[in-house]
Amino acid sequence: MPVTGVTSTRRSNRYVWILGLIALAAGLGVLIPQYSTHVVGTPVMGPAIHAGERVVLRDGGEVRRNSIVAIRAWDDLTFTVRVVAVGGDEVVCCGDSGRLQVNGKEVVEPYAHGNTAAFGAFSVQVPPGRVFVLGDSRDVSVDSRSHLNDNGGTLPADQIQGAAVAVSSPPWRARLLTGVSEAPLLILGLVLTGAGLVALVVIGRPVLFRAVAGLRRRGKPSLEVDEQLV
Repeated sequence: MPVTGVTSTRRSNRYVWILGLIALAAGLGVLIPQYSTHVVGTPVMGPAIHAGERVVLRDGGEVRRNSIVAIRAWDDLTFTVRVVAVGGDEVVCCGDSGRLQVNGKEVVEPYAHGNTAAFGAFSVQVPPGRVFVLGDSRDVSVDSRSHLNDNGGTLPADQIQGAAVAVSSPPWRARLLTGVSEAPLLILGLVLTGAGLVALVVIGRPVLFRAVAGLRRRGKPSLEVDEQLV
């Protein structure tokens, strides 16, 4: 029996549906184990990140100087801050130019604003396995400078929940916080998930409409019988 155009279309739709499910599953399989999210509660990382924005965190992996991280910190609260020094570094505030110094070299921080020495000068040798963190809004940020009497303000690196790689919401502010080359799995996961959802929606709508129409047709005879019984 020759295959009609309708049958061929339905078969093609079935293949697209299956591929959409595979893409969606693959995308979620990439995203769920590798990434989590965290809502930033304070404006101390502005303008890079605003209060109320949800950031995507890369779970695990290496945390380096200049990484923005969510870390469980003082009073068991989670802070979103920037790592400025890691284990073995000496961090000093501030040089003749007013800039932060790490290992004797001035650090150019185009993202920071305000006075890094707002809470006083400091010099800290970061112990192994710990990090020294600052907010970008230096005049108001509660960070390592506020806790210099507690291990020099440093925090255990294993309390880092993840490095922020993107802002996911609100949607109109979604953006990467790192270079594309540093977030390949995130981009791959988003592309696969998006493609899967699009395929399911495009193919799924007509399938759903046909199913609803079929249910309505099947329901008509029973309705007529009920009316006759009345």
